[in-house]
Amino acid sequence: MVASGVSVATLRVYRRVAPIGRPLAGACLGVGYVAVALGFFAPNLLNSVLGFVPESVVLQTAYFVTFAYPAAYVVLALLAAYGAANERVDDNWSRRDRVHVYLAIAFAEWTLHHLLYVQFPLALIWGYLSLSMGVRYAIPVWWLLGVAVVGVLVGNRYLWYHDPDDLPVGAFR
Repeated sequence: MVASGVSVATLRVYRRVAPIGRPLAGACLGVGYVAVALGFFAPNLLNSVLGFVPESVVLQTAYFVTFAYPAAYVVLALLAAYGAANERVDDNWSRRDRVHVYLAIAFAEWTLHHLLYVQFPLALIWGYLSLSMGVRYAIPVWWLLGVAVVGVLVGNRYLWYHDPDDLPVGAFR
């Protein structure tokens, strides 16, 4: 199977970004959860911190930090897993073997469903907020919510029934 240029490029970018990318995505999500907790438990404290910055700037910055970067990292990792699977594919493998290797990389090796778990509640909050922010903010949020639901369900189902011995020979080096 010949790897497409997109999968090769995303895998190359992922390999360069991965050492700091996933911890940074986790930190961005942590900031989002702290902001939500402050808004719920100590709204006056949050308002005093954010009082001198225009609300539009706060929303756009918060959107980028707590949603856009982690979402971009997840999409990059999902595409890069396809590139990594293409690197390991043997020409005589069946389509089932290729999908199995992709799922093994994305969900067993890179555990992307964990990141989707953590991102899903914040994406729901952004889904609600994005309705008032406009279409350019709402479309990525609702698209990622769909990706997150599918990714969590597929990742969990794969790991529940995953048998590493069932992978084709040469799938992991």
